[in-house]
Amino acid sequence: MDFRSHSARLLAVVFICILFSGVVLPQNTAQPAKAYDTAVAHFETHGETALQSLLRLGIESKVAFGIVRMDDRLCKNVADVTISDESALNIVDRLLKGTEGYRTVVKDGIIIIEPQAVPPNSAQILNLVIDRYIAPPGSTMQELGAYLRRYVYALFHPTEGTMMEILSGTNPVYVPPFEMHKATVEQILNRIVKEGGGGVWVLPPIPDDYHDKRDLRVADVSSYTDDVAKIRNISCAP
Repeated sequence: MDFRSHSARLLAVVFICILFSGVVLPQNTAQPAKAYDTAVAHFETHGETALQSLLRLGIESKVAFGIVRMDDRLCKNVADVTISDESALNIVDRLLKGTEGYRTVVKDGIIIIEPQAVPPNSAQILNLVIDRYIAPPGSTMQELGAYLRRYVYALFHPTEGTMMEILSGTNPVYVPPFEMHKATVEQILNRIVKEGGGGVWVLPPIPDDYHDKRDLRVADVSSYTDDVAKIRNISCAP
């Protein structure tokens, strides 16, 4: 018997002994830090509205957000904080202090800022189930949001086509293709903004006649890489 064959058999015997002796081999059990739990070194805001502060926090920290608006409350409360070494989730809670009727939750690994009682129309849109959503290759985050609006429109108007108008950045970041089945609109939005460097979706107030609106805004989806100027211009305007 040569040396290598003998060594291989010896290792096999040792492994079997360990297996049956109940000895636990060391394992790497460390879990990667979730983006919303990662400490932000420094963030401060003075005189900005809660919405402006939240959007800037997203741009600077690259933590994905979803925002459900029910009115202009996020644009009425002015934030004034200076924070160091706190998680993005804690900072969001601080920024919402004083904005009555809103809360922070985590869904699908992203921070959602939503009303404590989500308006029925908004809840219906977010809970719509899309049988099959395809994010094709070579798509930006903004384009994927536009595709989702097309899917939603098709649910209400299955015999009609839709048109899309998209303004791409000068150096667009393309999201890796993916596919989702039997997913809600909110789950798809959350998946989109976690990709390509992070982003934010903002759902405006949904009118009662949303089923019939050809220009229904399901949600504005923006990339922290491509759409910084667009994000800074998001407002509480109808």
